[in-house]
Amino acid sequence: MFISYSSAYFVRKPLSVVKAPVKEALGLTTGTMGLIDSAFLLTYALGQFVMPSIGDKIGAKAVIVVGGVVSFACCLAFGYISVPYILMGLWALNGLAQAASYPLHVKLLNPWFSSKERGTAMGIWATSQQVGATLATVATAFLLGKVGWRLSISLPATFALCTAALVAAMQLDPPWLQTTTYKQEALTSTKKRADIEPASKNVSFMEILAIPRLKMLMLSYFFVKIVRYCLLFWLPFYLSQEYKMSVAIAGYMSCIYDLGGVLGGLACGIIGDKYFEGKRTVLGALSCALLTFAIGGYQTACSMGMLTNAIVMGLIGFLVAGPDAMLGSTAVSDCCEQAGYGQEVLGTAAGVVNGMGSVGAVLQGALTAVIAEKYGWGALFVTLAVLSALSIVTMLASTNPKYLDADTDDDERKSTDEGEVAYA
Repeated sequence: MFISYSSAYFVRKPLSVVKAPVKEALGLTTGTMGLIDSAFLLTYALGQFVMPSIGDKIGAKAVIVVGGVVSFACCLAFGYISVPYILMGLWALNGLAQAASYPLHVKLLNPWFSSKERGTAMGIWATSQQVGATLATVATAFLLGKVGWRLSISLPATFALCTAALVAAMQLDPPWLQTTTYKQEALTSTKKRADIEPASKNVSFMEILAIPRLKMLMLSYFFVKIVRYCLLFWLPFYLSQEYKMSVAIAGYMSCIYDLGGVLGGLACGIIGDKYFEGKRTVLGALSCALLTFAIGGYQTACSMGMLTNAIVMGLIGFLVAGPDAMLGSTAVSDCCEQAGYGQEVLGTAAGVVNGMGSVGAVLQGALTAVIAEKYGWGALFVTLAVLSALSIVTMLASTNPKYLDADTDDDERKSTDEGEVAYA
């Protein structure tokens, strides 16, 4: 699953590397290149509200495999077409084919792990995003100098085609969970199929949307994605414009943000399993509370030299990546489980949460440009800090109260026991 989702970036990332030669070779404007990007992002965001539910009905593996094949075909055709509107259509189709990939990978991974180890497992798996993006960038940059921009888009995509074939050949459901509903109590008592309640295929989209606290998760991911993608896409530009760094140095500096993100995703998963089982969103809220202060002080850190800049940038990456990885995977699994649902709804539930996050990722481009141009970068960082603070509220609202009450009851019980011992 790690290799499979890493390969998804081999059909997404190459175009960003070859934009300049594509624009020059085809005589396209910067605006047209932007529209091609937007076509992918729009269908990717909207598709997450629809495509994962198809995976819930016909099988997650089938949708992932077909999506990989379609994306490969889009990348292959992209290198042989010069009409802008057809290029937009191909990239829009590519975005739609990839829309279900993340939530359906979550759906396939989820039943292999109990709730006590799910955060660590998902934290490790989620780093496939950074690994895939880095490897795809390096591969495309290497090919660009050897075979030109056309093959630099299509050749990396063959990796996604190969992993789609690998996924098609594998049995990805655990032996105890083939066409069955996943429930924690079932896993703890037995791993025999006969003792696990059969999955229902008749859960409607509106019923899934009505799962308690799911809407709060959606809103949390919307805020977190705006913050994460704004910094991901604009940090190199900000450093080069405001602090007169060379484009190369600014690009290298921004890698520290990604490195912090890898560590943050892993740390959030491990800590969540150990101390926040059933209430991982509380850990996410704590991370976002620290993130609010880190973003608010980043401009000051930038003026204090390269080392301080790098430390705070890495800290921001660390703090935002944990909630980002958790909200799209383990938090959704916890939410569905606590409401009494299982595998039959997980793909759709993860899809709507990730879809709402992707809407935030789409909107951040326009939001960033407008605020930075009209009001300055200081206003932008204040806006990001406010969005981070709002995510604290929504993540706390998405936490099941019974787990917080359980902590209170445990504390009270401990105090009572201690008092009885002291009295004796």
